[in-house]
Amino acid sequence: MLSCGLERSNPLDPAGSNINTPDLVTGINLGSSGQGAIEKYVTISWTPLQENKADGYLIYRSSSFDGSFDLLTVIRNREQSLYTDTYKIVPGPYFYKMSAFVYLNPQSPNDNQRLEGPLNRPGEPGIMVPQ
Repeated sequence: MLSCGLERSNPLDPAGSNINTPDLVTGINLGSSGQGAIEKYVTISWTPLQENKADGYLIYRSSSFDGSFDLLTVIRNREQSLYTDTYKIVPGPYFYKMSAFVYLNPQSPNDNQRLEGPLNRPGEPGIMVPQ
Protein backbone atom coordinates (compact mmCIF):
# COMPACT_ATOMS: atom_id res chain seq x y z
CA MET A 1 0.00 0.00 0.00
CA LEU A 2 1.33 3.41 -0.98
CA SER A 3 0.70 6.55 0.99
CA CYS A 4 1.74 10.12 0.78
CA GLY A 5 3.47 11.64 3.78
CA LEU A 6 2.68 15.24 2.80
CA GLU A 7 0.21 17.14 4.90
CA ARG A 8 -2.28 18.97 2.75
CA SER A 9 -4.87 21.53 3.68
CA ASN A 10 -7.57 23.29 1.76
CA PRO A 11 -7.05 27.07 1.97
CA LEU A 12 -10.78 27.58 1.33
CA ASP A 13 -11.78 25.42 4.31
CA PRO A 14 -12.72 27.94 7.04
CA ALA A 15 -12.14 25.29 9.72
CA GLY A 16 -8.53 24.83 8.65
CA SER A 17 -7.48 28.39 7.90
CA ASN A 18 -7.63 31.93 9.20
CA ILE A 19 -10.64 32.70 6.97
CA ASN A 20 -13.84 33.43 8.86
CA THR A 21 -17.09 32.58 7.09
CA PRO A 22 -19.50 35.53 7.30
CA ASP A 23 -22.49 35.28 9.62
CA LEU A 24 -26.10 35.21 8.50
CA VAL A 25 -27.45 38.64 7.53
CA THR A 26 -30.20 39.60 9.99
CA GLY A 27 -32.64 42.41 10.61
CA ILE A 28 -33.85 42.41 6.99
CA ASN A 29 -36.84 44.69 6.37
CA LEU A 30 -38.60 45.55 3.13
CA GLY A 31 -40.63 48.56 2.05
CA SER A 32 -42.16 49.46 -1.29
CA SER A 33 -43.38 52.39 -3.30
CA GLY A 34 -46.87 53.44 -2.33
CA GLN A 35 -50.16 52.92 -4.11
CA GLY A 36 -50.22 54.91 -7.37
CA ALA A 37 -46.50 55.74 -7.39
CA ILE A 38 -45.25 56.21 -10.94
CA GLU A 39 -41.78 54.83 -10.29
CA LYS A 40 -41.96 51.52 -8.44
CA TYR A 41 -39.25 50.41 -6.01
CA VAL A 42 -38.48 48.12 -3.09
CA THR A 43 -36.21 49.24 -0.26
CA ILE A 44 -34.19 46.62 1.58
CA SER A 45 -32.58 47.39 4.93
CA TRP A 46 -30.57 45.11 7.22
CA THR A 47 -28.31 45.10 10.23
CA PRO A 48 -24.70 45.47 9.01
CA LEU A 49 -22.24 42.90 10.28
CA GLN A 50 -19.45 43.95 12.61
CA GLU A 51 -16.01 44.89 11.36
CA ASN A 52 -13.94 41.92 10.13
CA LYS A 53 -17.13 39.82 9.78
CA ALA A 54 -17.89 40.80 6.15
CA ASP A 55 -16.58 42.81 3.23
CA GLY A 56 -19.96 43.24 1.58
CA TYR A 57 -23.34 41.74 0.75
CA LEU A 58 -25.05 39.87 -2.07
CA ILE A 59 -28.76 40.45 -2.71
CA TYR A 60 -30.84 37.96 -4.71
CA ARG A 61 -34.40 38.46 -6.01
CA SER A 62 -37.27 36.31 -7.27
CA SER A 63 -40.87 37.00 -8.23
CA SER A 64 -42.09 33.82 -6.51
CA PHE A 65 -41.56 32.29 -3.08
CA ASP A 66 -40.08 29.04 -4.39
CA GLY A 67 -38.81 30.36 -7.71
CA SER A 68 -35.35 30.86 -9.08
CA PHE A 69 -33.41 33.64 -7.35
CA ASP A 70 -31.11 35.79 -9.50
CA LEU A 71 -28.23 37.88 -8.20
CA LEU A 72 -29.54 41.44 -8.11
CA THR A 73 -26.54 43.34 -6.81
CA VAL A 74 -23.18 43.10 -5.07
CA ILE A 75 -22.64 45.67 -2.31
CA ARG A 76 -18.94 46.13 -1.63
CA ASN A 77 -19.36 48.15 1.57
CA ARG A 78 -19.74 46.30 4.85
CA GLU A 79 -21.20 49.35 6.60
CA GLN A 80 -23.99 49.88 4.06
CA SER A 81 -27.41 48.89 5.42
CA LEU A 82 -29.89 50.09 2.79
CA TYR A 83 -30.46 49.30 -0.88
CA THR A 84 -33.23 50.50 -3.20
CA ASP A 85 -34.23 48.03 -5.90
CA THR A 86 -35.57 49.81 -8.98
CA TYR A 87 -34.54 47.20 -11.56
CA LYS A 88 -37.61 46.39 -13.69
CA ILE A 89 -39.98 46.70 -10.72
CA VAL A 90 -43.66 46.34 -11.64
CA PRO A 91 -46.67 45.73 -9.39
CA GLY A 92 -46.55 42.24 -7.92
CA PRO A 93 -44.72 40.07 -5.39
CA TYR A 94 -40.97 40.13 -4.78
CA PHE A 95 -38.88 37.83 -2.60
CA TYR A 96 -35.31 38.47 -1.51
CA LYS A 97 -32.37 36.53 -0.11
CA MET A 98 -29.17 38.04 1.25
CA SER A 99 -25.76 36.82 2.24
CA ALA A 100 -22.56 38.46 3.36
CA PHE A 101 -19.16 37.74 1.82
CA VAL A 102 -15.49 38.12 2.63
CA TYR A 103 -12.61 38.45 0.20
CA LEU A 104 -10.05 35.68 0.51
CA ASN A 105 -7.34 38.34 0.17
CA PRO A 106 -8.63 41.60 1.67
CA GLN A 107 -5.51 43.47 0.50
CA SER A 108 -6.40 42.66 -3.14
CA PRO A 109 -10.21 42.38 -3.35
CA ASN A 110 -11.25 40.18 -6.26
CA ASP A 111 -14.87 39.17 -6.92
CA ASN A 112 -13.63 35.82 -8.20
CA GLN A 113 -12.03 35.15 -4.82
CA ARG A 114 -14.71 35.75 -2.26
CA LEU A 115 -16.30 33.41 0.26
CA GLU A 116 -20.07 33.72 0.59
CA GLY A 117 -21.77 33.18 3.93
CA PRO A 118 -25.14 31.51 4.49
CA LEU A 119 -28.27 32.84 2.81
CA ASN A 120 -31.19 33.97 4.89
CA ARG A 121 -34.11 31.52 4.71
CA PRO A 122 -35.44 31.08 1.14
CA GLY A 123 -38.15 33.49 0.19
CA GLU A 124 -38.10 35.50 3.39
CA PRO A 125 -38.88 38.26 3.50
CA GLY A 126 -41.31 38.93 0.67
CA ILE A 127 -43.29 42.02 -0.28
CA MET A 128 -46.08 43.06 -2.64
CA VAL A 129 -45.51 46.17 -4.77
CA PRO A 130 -48.93 47.86 -5.24
CA GLN A 131 -50.40 49.26 -8.46
